[in-house]
Amino acid sequence: RGSDKNTLGIRIAQASHNQSQSEFQSEVNKIIYDVQAAYWQLWLAGVVVHSYEEIVAQAELTLNKEQRRLELGDGSLTEVAQAQENYETLRVDLEQARQAKQAAETALKQYLGLDPSDRQSFDLVDEPVEEGFVPNLESGSSLARTTRPQLGAPPEMVRATELDLQRQRHGLEPNLSAVAGYSLTGLGTGLGNSLGNVISTDY
Repeated sequence: RGSDKNTLGIRIAQASHNQSQSEFQSEVNKIIYDVQAAYWQLWLAGVVVHSYEEIVAQAELTLNKEQRRLELGDGSLTEVAQAQENYETLRVDLEQARQAKQAAETALKQYLGLDPSDRQSFDLVDEPVEEGFVPNLESGSSLARTTRPQLGAPPEMVRATELDLQRQRHGLEPNLSAVAGYSLTGLGTGLGNSLGNVISTDY
């Protein structure tokens, strides 16, 4: 049990270190993912706002058109009322979309450590890739093994637990020590001095 016992603590520390490194890198990867997700949520919210702005503008034109038709005697109150209701409904939807965009912008600022109360808006320059994408499972799997250490964290946890169990098991075993010693006194031996040697080994 000698050499195995002496290196057990080192191996436990190494396994724990590897696990800690994997957990740290996993946290970093999660932060990067959260920032990217928040960015695209804000981008999408901006697209929704822009779409509603165009729809509301068109609904306003339709309302004005129906009002003019009514003034010219070519329309009806029902058509004007329907156009008015549609316009007001879309205005509410636009306001809700703007609030959602503001919430997405606040979330992104929080992930980046910026002041959420800052009214300055982001200038989003990156846009989604619209081309077709065919994933390569082999290269994706290889990339995941190198960039996602959390995939290797469970084996490290198992290894650290196994080593800790070994350490505890060794602690329950009896401690057998063999001690041998001899001493020669140089008196009458011709050596001129005393020679002592003690050997102790822990098994």
